[in-house]
Formats: sequence, C-alpha cells, structure tokens
Amino acid sequence: MGVVSALVLVALSVTSCKGCSDDPVKPKEDGPSATADGGAKSSFLGRSQDAGPKLGAPRPGMAWIPAGVLKAGTPEGKLPRVATEELPGTPIQLGAFYIDVFPYPNEPGAIPQPNVSRDEAKKLCEEKGKRLCTELEWERACKGPDNTTYEYGEAYRSSACLTGQTAELSSRKPCGERSGCRSGFGVLEMHGGAWEWTDSLWGRGTHDPNLGVLRGGNAEAGEIVGRCANAIGRPISKKHPTFGFRCCIGDRNAAEVALDPKNTGRTLTLLTKPDERARPLVPLLDKGQWGPDVTSLEVDRAWLWQPVSNEDLLVFGGCTPEVASRKCGFVVGRTSAAGETRVLAQVAFPRAMPEMKTTGEPPKIQAVAIDIKGKYSIEFSYSYGKVNVGAPIRMAEHP
Repeated sequence: MGVVSALVLVALSVTSCKGCSDDPVKPKEDGPSATADGGAKSSFLGRSQDAGPKLGAPRPGMAWIPAGVLKAGTPEGKLPRVATEELPGTPIQLGAFYIDVFPYPNEPGAIPQPNVSRDEAKKLCEEKGKRLCTELEWERACKGPDNTTYEYGEAYRSSACLTGQTAELSSRKPCGERSGCRSGFGVLEMHGGAWEWTDSLWGRGTHDPNLGVLRGGNAEAGEIVGRCANAIGRPISKKHPTFGFRCCIGDRNAAEVALDPKNTGRTLTLLTKPDERARPLVPLLDKGQWGPDVTSLEVDRAWLWQPVSNEDLLVFGGCTPEVASRKCGFVVGRTSAAGETRVLAQVAFPRAMPEMKTTGEPPKIQAVAIDIKGKYSIEFSYSYGKVNVGAPIRMAEHP
C-alpha cells in the first residue's frame, strides 16, 4: 500500500565456533576453550590461563547458548512493540557463549548486586574471569531456541516472573524465588527483578558513547517491560538500587542494535491514488460494521500517519455504494516489511461522510461526524503498535 517500512541498519559480525552444537542439552565436547572460573584460556581478557573445560561443556552456574539465529526485536505484526527502540524481528546470527544462570553474584538465595555503574559491572565480571554480556546476547539467552516473546513463551503471564510491579519493590528479592521465570536455554530470572547492564551502547538515534543499555528489570507495565526485546538506555556512569548485571563467557558477539529514526512523527500526510493504496485492506474489513457492500467500498481519501518514528500507517476513508444502507468511515492499517497486511482499527458511520482531523499530537487522530443530535468525534490513539478506538464524544456547539 506504499507505506514505507522502518529502515534498520544492523552491524553484524559473526563469531565462528568450530565444533559448537545447536543442541543446548547435549553440547559437543570438542571446540576452542573459553574462560571459566578456576582458569581457562581467555582471549578477550588479554591473558592466557590454564586450559579449562571445552567450549560447550557444562559449567557450574552457567547456561550454554549455542550458535544460532536471534530474531532481534519485535516483528511489526506482533504487539506490544516499541517501534522507536526495537528491531523488527531482524534475523542475526550469533556465535556460541555462556551466560550466568542468575544475576551477579550468580548464587541461589543471594540478593543481586545493586548500585553499580556499567564499568563497575564489567570489572566485577572480569574479576571472575568473565565479561559483561552484549544486549543481543542477553536477548538471545532470554528468547531461547524458539525466539519467544517472553522467556517462558508467547503469552504474557505476570506470575511467571512476577512482573507488573516497580523495580524498586522487586530488585531486592533473593535469586531463586521465581522458578517459572526460565528461558528455553535454562537462564533464570531475567525479568521481575533488577535491570541488568549490558556491554552495549544505546544505538537508537544517537551515537552517544556515554549512554549504555540495560535489559530485563520490572515495571508496572509488565506486558511491555517483561518482553525479551525490551531495553532502556541510561548513562554508563549511573548507579541505582535497581541496576544489576550478569556475566558471560566466550568470544564477544560484535552484532549491535543500530536503529535510526526515519521520521519524527508526522500526523497526517495526504496521499495520491487512495483506492489503489487501500485495495489490499478492503477485503479484511468487518462486514458487521460496514454491511455486505464493504467489498465494493469507494475509497476517496488516504493519508500516511506516522504516530511515532519508524512507524508508518495507512489511514483511508470511503463509503459503501448502496445509497439506502450507505456506510462511510475510516480505516487504519499496516503493511509490514514482509508484506503482511493488517487492519488495526476501523469505524463506520451511517450515511454522512465524516471528516478526519489531527489533534496536535502525532499519536492521536480524530474522526468527526454528525447525526440528528449534532457533531461528535471518535479518537484513534496509537500505543505500542496498537491503535485504540475511543468512545464517541459529543462536541459543544459554538455560536
């Protein structure tokens, strides 16, 4: 329908892993050595130690993450989604690595280490012969082999990780109390507690070397924050009682998130050829609202709606052809980069053709109609990839 999809630049550098297994349960015993507690060869720390367990062999307190493809971020068809901060399900090949099962100090029953800056977290990992994980490694460990939205599956369950409360309330809980908060790779409690520093910079519309990425955590908006793709950016020098971390072992994967805003949020831009742009969406409309003639909808107006950066939606208006049962209204839809077409919202009014107006806020537009009682409006509001339709509001008469 001519709606431009978000442009994403991802810097990829795939770490080779000779002899690595894709089976997280039965890793191969051959392959290069990596750092481990008690002494193993470490190239990323710049020193050589005695050989330890082979890469892929079981390590106490750590989960093995085999080489594989991470579908980074959230595809355009999935909700909720933060278009300004997440890749659109971009496939990224990552090399194998280990990650701590629990947040640092990585001990069942221990309270995660709080009040550390990003560099302090890196140093504490290095003192253990480990390194700080990158944000995409963290996301891979959370999503598991099936690339699920939450570590425990596709459907949100607040009880699994005890999400939906503030991080201040939950970050001081001992490790091991949320056994259901487990990823497909066996990593525990990546959400529902403290936010976790990563070794990545905030590559969303900025190249500030002092802005780092934290993953996990908790907040009242649990369905959004509890997703493996969710992230926040904070100054790397910042310390907070809700900031912790966990460590990784193995060659660092160089792939990072690089997401530049392609628009700054424009409310409505009139488009040409409205009937052509709307054609893929018309067969998807609700006949219960529009009547049986909806497949013959005569579209006469279409707009590009950009409620936030990196989100392009199509809005169009039209009427059914039958005069006696005439319905007119508006439709909001999306066509993803993969070509998936979806109706996000629709409203049909009897007879009279309503007007579409802006509200002054890019995430909101307004349909205005009239009936025997006078003018009334219905608001379309955008939130985390979803378009909500408000209740009719009567407009005050002006002299």
